[in-house]
Amino acid sequence: VPVLPTFAASTLGLGATGVGFVLAVPALMRVALNATAGRLSDRIGRIPMMTFGEFIAALGIIGTGISGGFLDMVCARSVLGVGGAAATAGSSAWTADLTSLRSVRPH
Repeated sequence: VPVLPTFAASTLGLGATGVGFVLAVPALMRVALNATAGRLSDRIGRIPMMTFGEFIAALGIIGTGISGGFLDMVCARSVLGVGGAAATAGSSAWTADLTSLRSVRPH
């Protein structure tokens, strides 16, 4: 059951546009930061990047739950997107590192 739209609409008083924006913010942050997170993953390592990303995402989730207003919610969801970008970049690069070219079959 999706709780966030109901929470944002009832508790924060957001309309459909506000709820849609709050839901879209993490995806927008991930799109904006994926390339940068990938380069950072090359520099500091895959597992540290995944760990850092999941920790930051957890902070964003906690922030989402304790948000008291629209701006608080947008900031918390932005933090969630930053963490998601970091974790995804690290895990994707790690998976690519583990996959040898010989094990990949042509389509």
